[in-house]
Parts: sequence; structure tokens; C-alpha cells
Amino acid sequence: HFAEKGSFVSSSGQTAALPCPRGTYQPSAGSRLCEPCPAGYYRNIVGALACLPAEPGYYQADVGQTEALPCPLGMYNPSFAGAVDCDLCPRGYFSN
Repeated sequence: HFAEKGSFVSSSGQTAALPCPRGTYQPSAGSRLCEPCPAGYYRNIVGALACLPAEPGYYQADVGQTEALPCPLGMYNPSFAGAVDCDLCPRGYFSN
């Protein structure tokens, strides 16, 4: 048997495939490893086939993460999904 999508077999002699851990994904079958979610993306379930983009108002600067983070106070990300950072609010504007 081979590893299904969302799982992996890392060494010879394994008796079953293992699901990809949280923060990783594997879209292909027959894999030896799972890929970490790239910056700007996250996944909070095991056995993921893909990662989710950080939604507007959120960001994720690191790889292999399980959640997107809200933009800090005074910063924003109005419409760019998959953001790796947030922008400072321009003069005359604020966020809370």
C-alpha cells in the first residue's frame, strides 16, 4: 500500500501511513514526508491536503503554523489573503 493524500510513510517497514501533523500538508499520494504550510498560510487539522490562507485582517509570518494571527492594534490588512505581515494604519486612521 502507499500513503494516501494527506499522509506519509517516512521509513521502510512501517505498517501504516501517518496523517500529516497540524501545520503541514501533503497533496500527493505515496509521499515520504509532509510539507510545512508556507508563510501566509496555516492548517489546524491533521491529514491536510492543503493549507488555508490567512484571511484579511490576519497574517502568518512563519512556516508550519496552525493558526493565523490577528493584525496588531494600529495595523491592518484589508483585503490580501495569505499575508505575511500587516501594514501600519495611515495617518488619520486607526484600528482596534
